[in-house]
Amino acid sequence: MTVAVQRGSDATSNSTQETTRPGPIRGGRRRLAATDMPLLASKLAAPQMPDGMVTRRRLFALLDTGVERPVTLLAAPAGSGKTMLLTSWMSAAAPPGPIAWLSLDPADNDPVQFWTYVLAALCQSGAVPADNRLQTLRPHADDLLPLLVHGLDELVSPVVLVLDDVHELTDARVLQGIEFLIRRAPPQLRLMLATRADPPLPLHRLLVGGQLTQVRAADLAFTVAEVAELLAEYEYRPRLSDDDLARLQARTEGWAAGLRLAAVSMQSQPDLHRYIVELAGDDRSLAGYLVAEVLDQQPAELRSFLLRTCVVDELSGELANALTGRGDGERTLARLEQANVFVVALGPRREWYRYHPLFAQLLQYELRRQAPQESTELRRRAARWYAEHEFPLKAFRQSVAMQDWGSTADLIAEHGFGRFLRGQEAVVRDLLDRLPTDAVRRQPELALLAAAERIASNDDGAAAFVLLAQEQVPRLADDRRPRFALMLAICRLLRANRAGDLEEILAAGRAALTAHAQLEGGASAGGVAGEARAVALSGLGTAELWTGELDAAEVHLQAGGAAAQWAGLDDVQLNCLSQLALLHAVQGRLNHAVQLGQAALELAGVPGWASSAPVTSALLAFAWVHYRRDDLTTAGSFLGRAAEAAGAAPERPLKIAFRIVEGRLRLAQADLVGAFAEFGAARQELAGCRPPGLLSRWLATSEAELHLAAGDAGSARGLLEALDTGEPAAPEAVAFARLQLAEGDPAGASGSLSPLVDGTMPTTDLGARIEALLLHAVASHALDAPDQAAASLGFAIDLAEPEEHRRVFLDAGAPGRALLANYHERVDASWPFLDELAQASLDPAPAAMSPMPALIELLSQREQAVLRYLPSMLTFVEIGSELYISVNTTKSHVRSIYRKLGVVDRRDAVRRARQLHLLRS
Repeated sequence: MTVAVQRGSDATSNSTQETTRPGPIRGGRRRLAATDMPLLASKLAAPQMPDGMVTRRRLFALLDTGVERPVTLLAAPAGSGKTMLLTSWMSAAAPPGPIAWLSLDPADNDPVQFWTYVLAALCQSGAVPADNRLQTLRPHADDLLPLLVHGLDELVSPVVLVLDDVHELTDARVLQGIEFLIRRAPPQLRLMLATRADPPLPLHRLLVGGQLTQVRAADLAFTVAEVAELLAEYEYRPRLSDDDLARLQARTEGWAAGLRLAAVSMQSQPDLHRYIVELAGDDRSLAGYLVAEVLDQQPAELRSFLLRTCVVDELSGELANALTGRGDGERTLARLEQANVFVVALGPRREWYRYHPLFAQLLQYELRRQAPQESTELRRRAARWYAEHEFPLKAFRQSVAMQDWGSTADLIAEHGFGRFLRGQEAVVRDLLDRLPTDAVRRQPELALLAAAERIASNDDGAAAFVLLAQEQVPRLADDRRPRFALMLAICRLLRANRAGDLEEILAAGRAALTAHAQLEGGASAGGVAGEARAVALSGLGTAELWTGELDAAEVHLQAGGAAAQWAGLDDVQLNCLSQLALLHAVQGRLNHAVQLGQAALELAGVPGWASSAPVTSALLAFAWVHYRRDDLTTAGSFLGRAAEAAGAAPERPLKIAFRIVEGRLRLAQADLVGAFAEFGAARQELAGCRPPGLLSRWLATSEAELHLAAGDAGSARGLLEALDTGEPAAPEAVAFARLQLAEGDPAGASGSLSPLVDGTMPTTDLGARIEALLLHAVASHALDAPDQAAASLGFAIDLAEPEEHRRVFLDAGAPGRALLANYHERVDASWPFLDELAQASLDPAPAAMSPMPALIELLSQREQAVLRYLPSMLTFVEIGSELYISVNTTKSHVRSIYRKLGVVDRRDAVRRARQLHLLRS
């Protein structure tokens, strides 16, 4: 009696079976095939299931689906549980017919032996009747395969043929025979192939034709719940937390053999949690299995490739070539993946690969054991390749693994600050923490990086590190000093920004731009110059906005936004957009402010209106836009959103701006007491600091207007005369003219405003220009110069209408109302905007209109098209552009809409149209 050992299955235990010689049927026994070849019965029977098998019903469902198709492929690395899955499925499922099992080994590359066993498996399964030709078919017949197909075609029910360990088959004749069988087999044959590597069969054609079901490594991986069920056999579950189970599943990536081997090892472990945390590929049982079943199975050249590429987490073909010195990295990685040697392709383009973590650790252990010096050299090659290909963090990790502190410090100094400016403070902190403390203190750039990290964390120790860094400057090489100067200026800027010190922000920002120019002029930027320039421009432009240097602020914020976009600094770009929105709103360029604000909200990625700090200025800009457009309710809503976005401790400039806008809203609502309270709170915020130019002028002119509304011209004059702004700017000139009109001096007001009217005082402040023209018209009317009054009023309306400035006309009070009434017919045309202003000035806070039962006259199709745009923030110019009609035609349609709806302004037209269901609410 011959005894053979089972081999080639995923089972971790061996079994023995008697061999069987085929022979005639005697006493109810069935012969296995028409040949005298001795057959190993163990190859024709599925392995016995071990105790504690996990019932994997989700995979049973896949096999149930697969067995209805011609071919099912189970392809995964050694120990993935392919054989055990098939065995447990056979006992638990209801297959469509008998199952013929064949376990393969290298000897089956002899075609006669292979087909002998296939015939024996089919006959032994019980699917082949005694009179079927398959019972007498000889495997060495010339027409074997056609006869086999005919014999299968005669079967009355399906038969499932399982070929286990198909990766053992390499003979072209055998593989061609299997391909023929797949291509020509009748529906009765259902083929199931279990293999460690994809066989050279037309799998893609089968897949496209819907004839193939695949079960891959990812499907076979145990889930956390299945890990818990597996460990229940060992009675570990009460001693393991859910986190431990999840960690074990993650460490093994659900690899069946790894889990079973770990479970066995855990029997002798006093601390299961620690064992799971420290589980690695060099664990004795895991290492033995991986070496025997995976590494030793590879040819010498692949073993060498695996050992020399295991020092990195992820591999590309180019990186593999750099490590091995060969030129076939990409091809070899693809080959290993196809062979399921614990290699996984990453991403849809499959250009990068990684090893299973336990396999990678085993390889690293073997590399250290076999060639410890080569391990260091390989890491050096990896670090050099990463640095050359702009992967500084990966280069850093390789240097740390070598404990090459000099190279590590240089890498951090060169790339760390750029990471910090990209908002990766935690990464920078981790990098610095891995270095010896004295290495940080001796390297000025590292000391400065430590200071920056502490500034971001609001750590008081930042100043000490800045001082330490400056003391170490003499140690710096000359070519690295410009970069250090740039980093130092950015640290100054960040500290000043935290403290709200606008003057220091201006100084540091300008110093950073100077250092950047020097850096670009010769020294290496080291990956930080672009990011640093964006941060410097953003900080400088923001400070200039608050100090009132608006032209410079606009230039720097625009440049900062472009630089941030180029550098990929979304937060910096968002700040620039938000600040630009506020700048344009303050200057009365309302349409542009809305566009920039919306761009900021879109960049923030917040649906609807944002509520995060970086868009606070954009929300404040929206509040001011709606105030200038006399939509006080919406303005108040945006102001509340801005305050909420700023958080519990907003920066001082924003806090003051909130108070000023709130005071202006109270003044517009005739709440003088509330307005005084808000302006007073803003004044208190300014106490004890050098007032920023924009805010001090904005507050003083707003307070002066409030005092005039309260009939206190003296206090208004005192506030304006106290402004120390050097040459008066447009807002101050307008404020003085308003004061002079209140004091009964229209000639003085006209003189104050003339430079703004005739253009001798250039200004980019459109809001101030509109107000100047309106007040000049009021003064001209008082001076009995009607032509000049009409011209100034017409010019003011020309500028105001595209941006929808309304509040300025309402704030002109009774003189403004009289002007609109008296000069209604003398302005170029009776435009809808002028009609709206005239009506609004008569009733600054119109009550809700009572509904009308019907239209006075039906709207035309074109008027309906124009009506749909009235609820938007588009101007008449923009509405005309959308509809491809001129602005004058648009205005004519609007006038007709107003007449037919029985209203006099745009807001009431929208209300009336919604009441009449001409617009959606």
